[in-house]
Amino acid sequence: MGGMVQTGRGLRSIARGSLSVFAVAVLACQGEDESPEQAMTMAGVRIVAPEGATEIMGSNVEIRLEVDGLDVVPAGTQQANSGHHHLFVDTDLTPVGSPIPADQPGIIHMGDASTSRVLENLSSGEHRIIAVLGDHLHVRLPVATDTVTIVVP
Repeated sequence: MGGMVQTGRGLRSIARGSLSVFAVAVLACQGEDESPEQAMTMAGVRIVAPEGATEIMGSNVEIRLEVDGLDVVPAGTQQANSGHHHLFVDTDLTPVGSPIPADQPGIIHMGDASTSRVLENLSSGEHRIIAVLGDHLHVRLPVATDTVTIVVP
């Protein structure tokens, strides 16, 4: 899907911006013969805040998310082309199609269909935050993810 690059706005997927435009174009042209699974592969999540700032003020940070090509619904809601957010903080991703662990430190389930979360009391230093979408059973969806790296003073 593209590599990762450290910029003044944080660590971001190189293909992320172009994926959003491409996903909208493909979904707008989606024919009746295209399956929900095919449409979902063009979807993705974006971290819109923090705006890639590498250093934040204080030890709390609000993460705001947007989704292209899917509906955000509460966990447990079985609906085509939908999912809910998860944040991986300083931890590696689970593979696509695998359950996202509920009891692993550093994984935040946003099963209430929220699109923002305040991370509180982050320790000083660098933190990697990855936004991921999961289905009604918390299985990682095959959609684009987004990553930002922040520094807490």
